[in-house]
Amino acid sequence: MLTMLVIATTNQNKLKEIKEILKDLDIEVRSLADFGPIPEIIEDGANFDDNANNKAWQTAKILG
Repeated sequence: MLTMLVIATTNQNKLKEIKEILKDLDIEVRSLADFGPIPEIIEDGANFDDNANNKAWQTAKILG
């Protein structure tokens, strides 16, 4: 069974890099652009980790 991984980004260069890294795995990599309009998630955390965590949780909540 194919696993889908949603990358919470609209940055096509970042998506391309991640797809290249995962190319040998049985994973379908998708981005926010694949799901239609999604509200912008404000990155107001204290650091990169806070922002990444918040973006992942908010995206998961939005996409169900």
